[in-house]
Amino acid sequence: MGKITINLIKCALVLLLCGILALFAFWLPSLHRYVLDLIAELDGSVNFLALLVYPTASLIALPAIVIVTVAFRFPAAIARDEIFSNSTAKSLRIISIMIFLACTVGLLATLILFLIGDRVLSPLLFFAFLVGCILGLMLSVLSSYVKRAAVLKEEVDHTL
Repeated sequence: MGKITINLIKCALVLLLCGILALFAFWLPSLHRYVLDLIAELDGSVNFLALLVYPTASLIALPAIVIVTVAFRFPAAIARDEIFSNSTAKSLRIISIMIFLACTVGLLATLILFLIGDRVLSPLLFFAFLVGCILGLMLSVLSSYVKRAAVLKEEVDHTL
């Protein structure tokens, strides 16, 4: 791949990281207000579960940032023509674990939202986080195939 393509991938990753940070900077305060409005509809009684929504949603930010920073290894691997290597397989495994972790925490936050009375947003979030969990599992499978491809590539390089 050319240098322009690699730089475009890096720019896309930087934009994705900025988007993630902006999402959490703007989404979390509005989520907090939304939960407070739900509490107000419950006659002001503070539900313990409602207080857990904000921290669990905040926990999703950490795996998202780790995913993007680990993904920065891919343009360098493409430039060195080492995309089928054990390090790439490990990076994919880390990304799949982080996606699965973030989506599991998201499913927990969605369940809490559903239990405190939200019937509009929680089904949509549940579906989105479920798709994310499936994506994490698919990346885990892809990681094992990349690892196998790395072994085959190494065998071919040694025979030549």
